[in-house]
Parts: sequence; structure tokens; C-alpha cells
Amino acid sequence: MSAEHFDVPAIGSGRSGLAAARGLLGEELRPVIPEASGRAAGSWPGTTAVPLVSPARYGSLPGMPFGGDPDRYPRRDEVAAYLLRYAERLDVDIRIHSRVAAVRADREGFTLDLEGGGHLDARAVVTATGGFGRPSRPALPGIGTFADTLLHVSEYRAPQVYAGWRVVVVGAGNSAVQVAVELAEVSRVGLAGRAPVRWFLQRPLGQDLHFWLTATGLDAAPLGRFQSRPAAMAVIDDGRYRAALAAGRPERRPCSPESTAQPSPGATRARREWT
Repeated sequence: MSAEHFDVPAIGSGRSGLAAARGLLGEELRPVIPEASGRAAGSWPGTTAVPLVSPARYGSLPGMPFGGDPDRYPRRDEVAAYLLRYAERLDVDIRIHSRVAAVRADREGFTLDLEGGGHLDARAVVTATGGFGRPSRPALPGIGTFADTLLHVSEYRAPQVYAGWRVVVVGAGNSAVQVAVELAEVSRVGLAGRAPVRWFLQRPLGQDLHFWLTATGLDAAPLGRFQSRPAAMAVIDDGRYRAALAAGRPERRPCSPESTAQPSPGATRARREWT
């Protein structure tokens, strides 16, 4: 099968891929976006259905404001819908159901091999894929014999589905804490993790954290080169989640990796979430 020729493919139609394609169009280049899923917006439609920790004003892509109250914290479905509108306005060639299996360099540039056949030739390639498309699913002891509901946090949709259940949420990051607090309104929930939850104030001095990061230039500073190991994850919070944990909604349950895989005595239905 002969290959199609493009200036620069941007792999993935999430935020980075769409923004990269717009920049390429501005340079009068011919981009194409191979997207593994069945629609533009990348993996956003399948991420955790909880509010973002950044305001809408910081979620806009070049040339199109997010819309609505710029200081609100939109949920996943709002972001996915915004990206779909952005893709329509961008009017770029987006190839859905086109997963890139390999990128090969040659003397003329690069060749992208697509799953199921097909090839794209290009002068350069932008890789705009992220971690959301491949959720981490730890091989915890006991998972193979756990008989009740077991799923990843990215599959969480709404707390009402689990009303009256006994739920264990495994993790101590933003997704785990946000999901656990929502579920605690309708269920008995334990938040299990090997380390205490670390908190980061969401609105210091009345302004969102992202305002201060932008104003000081820290959002673009190359701080990673000075870290000997990855920074510890902290939960960005305006106070509501910390207050909920302090009130026991959800219950905090320190544990080892082995203990998280064992159902609590007497539990008839349980759900476990990972971050």
C-alpha cells in the first residue's frame, strides 16, 4: 500500500495535538492528525468525570476561548465538548480509528505505520499523546480472585450508581480524593493509600494557583532538571476535600499494597479505584 505524504503529522487529537495542528497551519504547513479513538478530543471523553483543578480561563486553546465563567472549574464532559468544537473550527484532517503502531526514520524524513495497514510519510512528526490513553492498572495480589466490581478511576462516571455500596478507593492523588469525597455522599467509602494525603492550597491569597504560576513564570520554568526524583503528588484543594476527610467522609485507611487487595470482612459489594 502506498503511503500518503504530509508535512507534519501530530499524533493524537487531544489538547496538545489540536494546538500543534493550529500552529502548523499558521506556518502554512500541511498537518494531519491520526487519532486512535473514534472521535476528536483524544482520551478526554474517557478520563475521570470530576472537576478539573484548573479554571476554565487556563483551559482555552489558541484562537478560541473556553466560554462561560472563566473562573469556574469545568468537568470532563465540558472539556471534551470544547475540544470537539475546536476540532470542527480548526478544519484539519483528523483520521479517527488510526492508531500509530510505529514511527520509522529514513533519509527522506519519517514513516508512520498505522495499525491494520496504511502508512503516512512526513518531513517531521509531533507526538501529542499522553498518559490518559493507557491507565495504570497495578497487578495487586488478589485481583484475579476478587469477585465484585473492580475498575479504574478513569471509568468513574457518577456517584449515584454506587449508592449504598461499600467502596474502597485506592490512591492519594487528586482523582482518588475527589472521587472518594463524591462517593462518600451516597456510600460508605474508605480511602486507602500507603502515604498520607498531601495538600496544596488551590487559591492562595484569593487567586487560583495557576494565576500565581503564570504570573511568576514558574509554569514554564525548567525546574525538572533540578529534581533528583519526581515530585511527590499533592492534592490541589480549596478546603472542601480536606474538611471532608477530617470529618471521616471518606474514612482514611492507611494500608500496604497487599492489604488493599483483600475485601473487607462482611463487604457484599465493593468498588476499587486506582489513580
